Amino acid sequence: MRPVNLSGLFRGKGPALLVTAGVLALCGTSLLLPGWWGARQEAALLEGPLPRPAVAGLPDEQARAIPILYDLYRARLQPGNFGWQEGDASLLPGLEQRLDHLAESGVLSREMAEAVQPALIAAAAGEEGTSCLTQQTGNFVGVQVSAGPDAGGRAGGPDYCTVAAVWDTATGGVVSLTLSGELPAADPAAMLDAWRRDLGLDVLDDWQDETKETGVSSRSDKAQVYLYCAAEENSLRMNMTNLSGLEPGG
Repeated sequence: MRPVNLSGLFRGKGPALLVTAGVLALCGTSLLLPGWWGARQEAALLEGPLPRPAVAGLPDEQARAIPILYDLYRARLQPGNFGWQEGDASLLPGLEQRLDHLAESGVLSREMAEAVQPALIAAAAGEEGTSCLTQQTGNFVGVQVSAGPDAGGRAGGPDYCTVAAVWDTATGGVVSLTLSGELPAADPAAMLDAWRRDLGLDVLDDWQDETKETGVSSRSDKAQVYLYCAAEENSLRMNMTNLSGLEPGG
């Protein structure tokens, strides 16, 4: 058998072989590169926390870090539309504590808090002409007390007193308050500012205030909430609306 001269087979083909080898190496590298680059990106992402994407109609990341807003959003609560049911006086101490807190934080004047104390005392004693309604949704508790004569008194008038509040038991923040009766004068704009600070919402920088005929409102798209404070003769109303639970245009 004649020996095969391999060197003769490749004589004169060195440059072509080098080009072929280079092409093969480049193809191999291109196949490996996506996997290597993907691994690098995954490692970079895992090095730190992933920010949640902003979703239209929902509170943003900064707002969700505020406890009262997180609880409100999680409960899908509309404080101004709280479903009341017959209750007892066991939750009255909590209502009194919330009123005291609002007075201490400057949301209510001390005179305002004291003006409704007789109604709370009468309801706690179960006096005739008083009623107590309660409700609880998630972390939120509400108490509504009414006191006044069976006849001759008009709801919203000085002879009839109503105290209703909804608050978060986890943070103590009041998200709705209604008072009626013989009340002192109040400054809705100052009250709303103090209320916003008390809830920890003043850290958000997109509040849009608007003066109304009987009060003032303020909206934050970051928080997806609407605050309203109104003071009229013999009545006071503060309410937070959860915009994330409303349909567009609602």
